[in-house]
Amino acid sequence: MTGAEPSAQVSASDVPAVPPSPNGPVPESAPLTPRTPAPELTSLAPEYREEWHGTYFAILKRAIDDQPDIRNIALSGAYGLGKTSVLNKLAEEFKGRVIKLSLLTLGTEPESARQGASQVPAADTKTNRIQKELVKQLLYQVNPSSAPKSRFHRIRKGRWKAELIPAAIAGVIGAAAALMLDLSGVTSIGLVASTDIPWLHPVVGALAAGVAVAGAVVIARMVLHGRIVIDKITAGPATLALPPRSSTYFDEYLDEIIYFFEVKKKVEIVIIEDLDRFDDPGIFESLRSLNSTLNSAAQLDKRNFRFIYAVKDSIFEKLGRDESASDTDEAQAELVRANRTKFFELVIPVVPFITHKNARDLLNGLLADHRLEIPKELIDIAARHIADMRLLHNVVNEYKVFKHQLLDVPNPVPGLLPQNLFAMVLYKNTLMSDFEKIRLGRSHLDILYSRWRTLAKENTERLRAANRELHEGIEFQSSARDRAERLASQFYSILDTLQTAPGSFISVGALTSISEELRSPETWRNLIEDGEPVVIQGIDRNGNRKQMSLNAAAMGRLLDTELDTREWVARSVPADEERIAANNETLEFLRYHTWEGLCRRPELKSPPPKGSPMSFIEWVRLLMASDLAADLVIHGYITSYYPLHVSTFYGEMIRPAAMSYIIHNIDHGQPDTDYQLNSEDVEAILRDQGRSILTERSMYNISIVDHLLTTDPVDAETVLTNLASAGPEELEFIDAYLAAGQNAVSFVERITPQWLDIFNHLVANPPGDVKKQAEFIEAAIRRRRDRTSYEISDPVRRFIEANYLQLAALTDPNRGRAAGSVIDFFQEASARISSVRGLSSAALEHLRETRAYVITAENLEALSGSSNISLNQLHSALPNDAYQYVFTQPRAYLDAVETSRGTDHAIDTPDLLVDIFHRCQRWPVDAIKRLVANSSGDCVVSDLGNVPEPVWEALVAEQRVSITFGNVFAYFEAKGSIDQPLSSLLSGRNAIAAASEADQEDRAKLAVAIINSGAASGHAQHRIDLALSVSPGELPSSEISPEPGELVGRLIAAGLLADDESAFDSRLLLDWPSYEFAIRSSTNYLDLIGAETLPGKFIEKLMSSDSVRDDVKESALEILDELDGITRAGFQSIGDWALRTKATLSAPKIDAIRAGGAYKTTVFELLSQAGGLIDLEDLRAILRKLGEPFSTIADPGRKRPIFPADYAPQKILQRLKDAGIVSGFRPKGPHHISVSLKQD
Repeated sequence: MTGAEPSAQVSASDVPAVPPSPNGPVPESAPLTPRTPAPELTSLAPEYREEWHGTYFAILKRAIDDQPDIRNIALSGAYGLGKTSVLNKLAEEFKGRVIKLSLLTLGTEPESARQGASQVPAADTKTNRIQKELVKQLLYQVNPSSAPKSRFHRIRKGRWKAELIPAAIAGVIGAAAALMLDLSGVTSIGLVASTDIPWLHPVVGALAAGVAVAGAVVIARMVLHGRIVIDKITAGPATLALPPRSSTYFDEYLDEIIYFFEVKKKVEIVIIEDLDRFDDPGIFESLRSLNSTLNSAAQLDKRNFRFIYAVKDSIFEKLGRDESASDTDEAQAELVRANRTKFFELVIPVVPFITHKNARDLLNGLLADHRLEIPKELIDIAARHIADMRLLHNVVNEYKVFKHQLLDVPNPVPGLLPQNLFAMVLYKNTLMSDFEKIRLGRSHLDILYSRWRTLAKENTERLRAANRELHEGIEFQSSARDRAERLASQFYSILDTLQTAPGSFISVGALTSISEELRSPETWRNLIEDGEPVVIQGIDRNGNRKQMSLNAAAMGRLLDTELDTREWVARSVPADEERIAANNETLEFLRYHTWEGLCRRPELKSPPPKGSPMSFIEWVRLLMASDLAADLVIHGYITSYYPLHVSTFYGEMIRPAAMSYIIHNIDHGQPDTDYQLNSEDVEAILRDQGRSILTERSMYNISIVDHLLTTDPVDAETVLTNLASAGPEELEFIDAYLAAGQNAVSFVERITPQWLDIFNHLVANPPGDVKKQAEFIEAAIRRRRDRTSYEISDPVRRFIEANYLQLAALTDPNRGRAAGSVIDFFQEASARISSVRGLSSAALEHLRETRAYVITAENLEALSGSSNISLNQLHSALPNDAYQYVFTQPRAYLDAVETSRGTDHAIDTPDLLVDIFHRCQRWPVDAIKRLVANSSGDCVVSDLGNVPEPVWEALVAEQRVSITFGNVFAYFEAKGSIDQPLSSLLSGRNAIAAASEADQEDRAKLAVAIINSGAASGHAQHRIDLALSVSPGELPSSEISPEPGELVGRLIAAGLLADDESAFDSRLLLDWPSYEFAIRSSTNYLDLIGAETLPGKFIEKLMSSDSVRDDVKESALEILDELDGITRAGFQSIGDWALRTKATLSAPKIDAIRAGGAYKTTVFELLSQAGGLIDLEDLRAILRKLGEPFSTIADPGRKRPIFPADYAPQKILQRLKDAGIVSGFRPKGPHHISVSLKQD
């Protein structure tokens, strides 16, 4: 907390009860306290001291007495060296011969363009204005009566004696006129007594007229005295005007100047001071010229006029300067400036007797002379910047007055030390204009004050923010592993759900691998910082590999959380803790620092509107108008209480710190959050301003709120009500108070009922470490209003879930009621406690009534009081709502069961089986399966109708259901087929019980379904046995699904399929083995064989099969011409079978075999085997179709064909020989027969 400079403590007994009033008399009830005598001040008038000034006076006196040619003398030196003292001594020495001229001002700067301005441009030059002032001063140093010939009529005081002569003359003239006009009639009005003397009457009348005229003249002159002047020629009230014919005032009024010295017959020394104030060297040329004129004027009796000038040395720098000269003339100009004898015949330098080197000793001596004690360091600082004797005297004088008024009083300014007051007097004497602005709050010190508060505020906020970030980093580092575990589990759960979705290609192996990787904080750090995505691999239904890539943004959306880089940055906790400690030290300094102390902390900076940040000492150097002022601040002599150090303090009720806050903040309606006030200060402010001030923003001060929360909660509520409006300024103060306030917990408790967004703000703007943050959250929880909906965001939920053990109400065994309130808040925030380990028994008692915890083995065991967390046990141990809560977290509960060492099964006994399955019917299918799988072996459902349909699949899959017709048919009806779970169930059973009472149609429907369920339900005979167990009767072949193998044959054999043409439908018999077994199983196939029951494509397999009877094959030959699709191999197979069985085929059959593509030798052998059963012409026709060599023997000719002996052609050759076609045949070698045809 940034603070004001410490103030002195003043007890109530040290001050009177009633303060003096600066604007009126002291109240009668106030005791009058005697004051110390008024201080005696040192005159600032010039004082001649022989040891300092004697030399210069002697030189001047010698020049006047012994050196008549020296007429222009310069006494040169800086201000304050005693030049006036020397000249005053000179005037005293030559009294009557000296006239002094001093120009302190030239009046208002003339406006060159104003209406009616002088027509002479030179009139407004600085030189002419100086000449004008000199002329005016000369005019007023002579008595008007002594200069009767002066053309200037100056106002002077009327004198009766001077008016009598004009009045007497006027009276005589009036009397004479009366005599001439015979005013004897005056006697008729009783002016004279009756008399008989005739001439008396005219005489008396003339006298009366003369007296009247004289009186009138006297009265008129007295009334009009000085009121009639000559326009434009005045001195003082008269005006001197420069006519166009003259270029300077000296030229125009030279006669007046000479007349002046004619009147002043003894004056011959003119002392001119302060000309150098106007930096106009040209005036010296004019005065030198005037001096020459006066010395050469005959009417001045050849007096030797001396002009003595008091000037500063620097004025000579401008002598001879020509502003229009080029730089190349600078050297010449330097020579001109150096030649001061051009203007003065004698230059007397005044050696400085005070410099910044010895001013310290002089000031120290002055203070010692007046018995004033000021620290030597402050004297040194003042001496370095003040080297003027008169100013030093004035500083001491003013300090004595200020000290008398502010320190030497019954009620001095608390905390004001002599050095502070002396520093402000120094400031006043060197920066008078700025000092005057202090009372208006517009001085450079006020600007510095504002920058000070800004710097303190900005650095305080910066350090608090840095500490918040460091605390967050430490917390993130310590909780990174837990956070990674939680997010990994959440992610695994989501992917687990996706895995069961239709079309998913995610594999369980991939999930396990991903989950393990995500349990490492390093994985999350790489994901967020380096952009390394999480990659999930899997295989789709077509066997193709696929990848799913999730970046940080996608993971955040999927997990519904903000992945903040700060939460995963690897940090050094010890280093962060050291930085926090260092920051806290600086914050403590900022709370109780002084300007002097802050100047020693250059690392604390504040940026200006433009430019780089600046430290406080840099601000001091920049803003203070002088180096002295800056040094006084830097060394601690001018403090932040400076407004109280420059005026009378009426501080019985208002202390300095309080008054400073009123001046700078309350009066301007601006708060200063960290300005340090103590309780007495706050009370003083409230007494002075009234309680109504509590509604103002200026009350947003940490010290004020601290005091109110401690002493007057009602008044505190007024301020907190304003803060609860939560505007930008209010939120800024709330954050500052929570970080630095002494009653921060009470603050939170009292503002919570009025501020519905407090929880969000406390989490979003942590005031410090997690422990403090949790303390504020708990305080807000305790004091939240009933039946009021507070704003609770996900960050609030996540915070209390991560830091619930920091909430004392949950761990303190003596705070049972508070624990209930906190747990209720958890429910409102939809937050859950991850582990109940460490919670008090009272907290556990409240928690078991809620759902505000994560379902884990540890938590359920603790809340149920048993190591067995089966649903049967939880049903008896937990309240109904808590028991039902378990069913809302299926996977979490099943995970808990699997990790609980004391739990063998999720369901121990079947007594609650139906109820449990009704409660879990909304679970995911995989979770229901896990539940059923985790139930004890005797948990079997005898009637599926008693449990919800969603659990049937799991029960069937885990074979926890009785194999009855009702169960099997109900499941079949629900699924619409015999699915894999039911197939698995049926594959292990030989019969389905309790089917006799079922409807025949349902039995047939189930039987067909079982038969059609395929190998998953067992081999064909097993399925047929199951079908037979439900007595379905004969099944329509149209409902049987085609299946290669023995199914159809066994169905025919079992009587489930009619032994008719429908059983041999090509739709059912997909391959030859199916046909072969069906033919073998049929007793009616000989009657059924035909084009519809024997596809031609199977002739080859039929004729070569050893299991098919020959009568069937013979029947097949009978319908050979009806069959389609017989292949070449099929025809060859028929021929081979006929040759093998010695069957005699007709010519059409043999020709059909030939046409079907059988081998020629096979056809020839069949013809030979048929012998005479085939007509000769048919034989010859077939031979012709066989091609050579067989076609050559069908007709006579000259060829001699040769046949292989193994063809056994003898029978056919003999028959052809008998028919006269072949003439003979004989063996030719061991393997051939040579045939001779009969020639035509």
